[in-house]
Amino acid sequence: MEIVVHRGANSSAPENTMSAARACERLGVAYVEIDVRRSIDGVFYVLHDRTLDRTTNGHGAIAMRTSAYIDRLDAGSWFSAEFAGEAVPQLCQVLDWAKGRMGIYLDVKCRGLRKIVRMIRNREMEKDVFFWFESNREARRLRRLSTEASLKMNSRDAGQVRVHRETYGNDIVEYGPGSESESIITVCHELGIRCMATAFLESGISHADREAAYNRILELGYDLVNLDQPEPFIGFLQSRGLR
Repeated sequence: MEIVVHRGANSSAPENTMSAARACERLGVAYVEIDVRRSIDGVFYVLHDRTLDRTTNGHGAIAMRTSAYIDRLDAGSWFSAEFAGEAVPQLCQVLDWAKGRMGIYLDVKCRGLRKIVRMIRNREMEKDVFFWFESNREARRLRRLSTEASLKMNSRDAGQVRVHRETYGNDIVEYGPGSESESIITVCHELGIRCMATAFLESGISHADREAAYNRILELGYDLVNLDQPEPFIGFLQSRGLR
């Protein structure tokens, strides 16, 4: 089972930064998930929010700020003084660092998809990157731009798995674990689709409930697991001699 880490190892380092990505490498995970936004002058950055305020010392919408402004920001001090001076990484920087190290899961939250596809193609990283979009329209656009790009869809039942596959040609489905998980996984594997579990477990969850959720993911036979905090799951696997 391959581990995907949401916004990087965000409990160890500020989310969506190079430090968070490097922490993922130290943990030995397969993919780091990053969010992509664009400056007013067309530079792609790794940032979750529409605005700069929460995770940097900047202000306002990133889409209304220049790259010269964004490149001067501190994206680490809000998390810890240890990360003071951490930059908002440009997408090209993360891609160049990740090549040969780990895969990338791109949550694209901006326009400019054609350029992003070209960036990945020019680096020969088509097999190392998969996309997800909140908008199904953008998923269609990705497929028009690239027949080889890897795409994740969030399918809620076995029938929707088939519809999504036919419509978008996706090769990853994310769902569960929940009541429909077993049938979804069966159909995914029938169609040659990898199935990814969502395991964004709240920090206040009991140890027993966390263990039960992890056991369920293993029992169902998921191919990937998407984690907000990877360390507990890795410890769980290690305790069972699975890592």
